[in-house]
Amino acid sequence: MREYPLLYTFNKGLRNYRYSPLGKPGLSDCFNLVPRYEKLVGHVPVVDPFDGAVSIDWPFPQLFHLERGIFLAERDAIYTVDTTDWTLTKVADTSEGGLWSVVDAYDYIIISNGTQVFTGTCPCSDLTEDTDIPKGASICFHKGQVYVGAPDDYGDFFVAISKIGDITFTHDKMNTASARPVSVRGEIYSLKSLGDHVVVYGSNGISSLTPTSGPSPAAASYLQRSITSYGIISQGAVGGDSNIQVFVDSSHTLRMITSDLKITELGYQEYLEGLTSADIIVSYDPGSGDFYISDGTTGFILSQFGLSKISQLVTTCISVDGVALGTFSETASDNPYLVTDWLDMNSRGRKNINAVEVGLTAMSGIQGRVSFYVTNDYRHSGYLSPQFILNTRGCAMAKTSGNVFKARLDFDKYEELELSYMIVRWGLSEKTFIRGKYANEADVR
Repeated sequence: MREYPLLYTFNKGLRNYRYSPLGKPGLSDCFNLVPRYEKLVGHVPVVDPFDGAVSIDWPFPQLFHLERGIFLAERDAIYTVDTTDWTLTKVADTSEGGLWSVVDAYDYIIISNGTQVFTGTCPCSDLTEDTDIPKGASICFHKGQVYVGAPDDYGDFFVAISKIGDITFTHDKMNTASARPVSVRGEIYSLKSLGDHVVVYGSNGISSLTPTSGPSPAAASYLQRSITSYGIISQGAVGGDSNIQVFVDSSHTLRMITSDLKITELGYQEYLEGLTSADIIVSYDPGSGDFYISDGTTGFILSQFGLSKISQLVTTCISVDGVALGTFSETASDNPYLVTDWLDMNSRGRKNINAVEVGLTAMSGIQGRVSFYVTNDYRHSGYLSPQFILNTRGCAMAKTSGNVFKARLDFDKYEELELSYMIVRWGLSEKTFIRGKYANEADVR
């Protein structure tokens, strides 16, 4: 039987859409292996600087890395963090509310959970509750002004805006302070500064507010734009910085928005629709550009090359000296594995798989195994073959027969593991559809 090689490169994580064309790049499952440039790399875990001393009460705690300090906010308390030994000092007892959002004005901070608003000066020894600043679903700071989403005194469709360099929200002839209705319907979940804009994320839409010059040089105006008719799935389902943000929309589709307000659909609905909507948290590591997505039960990491599942369930993440620090819980197992999408080798006849070679790099001894999901119809899951152990060179004799296959690779640890490619060596056992010389080379992906 003539043997052919099928080359499969690991240059992508999970597939973007459930029903992808046969042979299209993208894995049907991927755990603790993160897509990087032209390869999959074992997940580098977020580091807990508190060494387990901070308890997880999902979706809390939250970490805020501000200009003049780091704050940790729990459900009912706020702390400052001493980064010399990562000890905590309580600066406020709080009432339970929604997720915390922060205004960082260098020496002056505002932190709110929609139930209470606290202010303080940095370095901070305590925070004071402020009853003059409107309480709302979310606050943000943009070009010297404080924005409050769905403030108590105005209603669900409004955004309150302070004066420039002042936390006064009373409207005056300068028109800088005001309360403006936005085109978002339903609940306002979150406000984020993005480039020249403030993005208003709601349950039934996404809008932007952009400060502009008014009809006279002394007056301000705000350009409002309706960006989408769909919203985000929950209050915590958006994360990022002033240049790029990622959110889970109301259909559980992952999307990215950049500072020019351009939205890119990333997909991954089949994986995110299993998350509990109200518990979804998107965290951002500005050091690596990675996003962490979790509901406290299942965790994902999104790199610039794709999405994969991970064992860490991250509530919050910051970057200090290039290291991702955060708080998280973990799943019971962390052994990495991947499963390709369906492969038919560009032939519909029955095939025999003879051997597998895996291009892997590991700095320490890692045991790998390969197996195959086999079926005659890729719309059905089929059965899983026995596992075949990869030798020290990454090769295994893997005798398997069928029409359509998914390859599965399992490893006993993910530290320092890198995967570049896999070669499946196969032969055609059914020649029903062969016309002409069988010796012709088959297409190789």
